[in-house]
Amino acid sequence: MLLIGLVLATEWVHLPVPDVSWLLYVAGRVSGGAEYGVDIIDVAPPPIIWYSVPAVWLGHWTHLTVWQAYLLTVVVTGLVMLWLVREIARRVPTWDAVHRQVLFGAAALATYVLPWAVFGEREHVALVLVLPYVLLFAARESRARIPLWLAVVVGALAGFGFAIKPHFVVPWAALALAALWRRGEVALSRRGEFVAASLAAASGIVAVLALQPGYVGYMRRFGSLYLQYVPQDPLFVALVGESNSAVVVVVAMVATAVLWRSLRESARPVVLYLLVAATGFHAVALLQLKGWRYHYLPGLAFSFVLLLVLWMNVRPPLLRLVSRAYRAAALATVVVLLGSAALGSATRLSGSESATFDPNFERLLLVVQRYGGSRPVAVLSANLASAFPLASEAGVGWASRYGGLPWLPAFYEDQVRAGRVVRPRPYAARSELEHSFGERVVADLRQSNPGLIIIPVVQAGGSFHHLFDYLAYFDEVPGFRELLKGYRPIGRVGSYSILQHRTIAAQPVGVFPEKLVVAPRAREWLSDGGEKLILALLVVGTLFLADARERRRAQVAASSQPV
Repeated sequence: MLLIGLVLATEWVHLPVPDVSWLLYVAGRVSGGAEYGVDIIDVAPPPIIWYSVPAVWLGHWTHLTVWQAYLLTVVVTGLVMLWLVREIARRVPTWDAVHRQVLFGAAALATYVLPWAVFGEREHVALVLVLPYVLLFAARESRARIPLWLAVVVGALAGFGFAIKPHFVVPWAALALAALWRRGEVALSRRGEFVAASLAAASGIVAVLALQPGYVGYMRRFGSLYLQYVPQDPLFVALVGESNSAVVVVVAMVATAVLWRSLRESARPVVLYLLVAATGFHAVALLQLKGWRYHYLPGLAFSFVLLLVLWMNVRPPLLRLVSRAYRAAALATVVVLLGSAALGSATRLSGSESATFDPNFERLLLVVQRYGGSRPVAVLSANLASAFPLASEAGVGWASRYGGLPWLPAFYEDQVRAGRVVRPRPYAARSELEHSFGERVVADLRQSNPGLIIIPVVQAGGSFHHLFDYLAYFDEVPGFRELLKGYRPIGRVGSYSILQHRTIAAQPVGVFPEKLVVAPRAREWLSDGGEKLILALLVVGTLFLADARERRRAQVAASSQPV
């Protein structure tokens, strides 16, 4: 409970991650009457926007920030899911009290602690909605008597979770195939949760097609570019990933294979379906080829629950060294994940927002509020983190229908992947899609007349959004030169140049200190490697203690046998 409280307190006082900040801004625009896919555009399917709109209303009614209202929405959703987990677990005759407590505790930690750095992302919401569904599949295998109302509620919520992203059809299908293999076609078709999930997901798709024609039309034209947006090496995505998230899934897979024969019979259905869910969601992360941390969250969370169940349900004694090693590794992985969450939340709580977002965030926020003339702001950057939560926190409005310039890296994928400064095609040689994108961006700028235009400085070999000379790129787009005549450069903040509208009284930005918020010494030490040292000590200590315990069990078992 203390760890859950630490994570939630940290999220409450900090700002949302860029993706969530942008989607909440989109939800606010949609709740105000904007058409999604036309007036405000993103690749995220509408169900996550529908989920976020009530948080916007709650924020207006309670005077909370939209992020805090959304955080409450996710927390309450998690509480409902945990109640469903409890209702499922208490109906399984083969699960004893300890097994139920482990599942419930692991589900709570997976819901509220593991997402500590990506709280509120689409993957987080999907994880929360799908978790009871996975456990219900396992409960069916353990002769549980599940009332129809419970099956339908669990299935309907899971179906909405699967509809949040089209890629989530993979774990939906994987779970269905596993149940089909275990119990046959008739048994699967009679499961209320499977029917409800399938109908809910299908209804979501139909609703999008019927109610969101602008989004459907946009995705038909631009959707294929998503795979060309900063793709990573497939082997890296499959086995490593950002923050080594993929490693946990791999450990869970191998540990399950090694320890399967030593598992108690009552735990095998849970382990099987948790493994299927973890593998299915991991496949989703691989299909997207980005390697971003939040893409791994569902697979990571199901692997976490799986490892904890493995560790608790292996029959002693384990005489083989490899079995003892993997049981200890399961516990060590759980400890490391929880330790990382605790250290990460503690350092975020004591640090500044710039440590989480763009390092220039706080200085840029001050510049927008001080020099933007209370007019909308524009950030010409291919990275969403350059623009959000900057624009939403500045409270002055956003000057584009896009959350930045998401398709530029896709149009110039080869050059971006090589890490060199992009040489854009002549305007006449650009594709119809590239023409359309550039013209829409310029049209938005001309219509909104932003007070400031913020532009990343070109840096060869730098992050992908610093590989573009944005002014040179848009110079050939009709209307951009005329727009630019209304602006003057007023300075530079970190790795960004600032252009100010000429109608705003001239005020040079001047030189800002490198850090507006000085991080505590503890944070500096942690960022210099102290966190890795602490986690390494946790791993070594856990492995040592776990192996010592298994050896002791083996010795006791051997001494108790008759000679």
